[in-house]
Amino acid sequence: MLNNFYTYLKGKRYSKSTVDTYCFFIADFIAFHSSKNLYALSNRDVKLFIEDVFVKRD
Repeated sequence: MLNNFYTYLKGKRYSKSTVDTYCFFIADFIAFHSSKNLYALSNRDVKLFIEDVFVKRD
């Protein structure tokens, strides 16, 4: 899934830095929710990720 996202971003002609950053965020998100099926995630799961990871990273 992450490889497909990477290919998609490259196809949109984003800069390497942007592609690397977005892929890093997605990899963190997947790792954070590793106990859940990715297809079962909801908007609330995204909010929890932002609150628990990004807010703490400041």
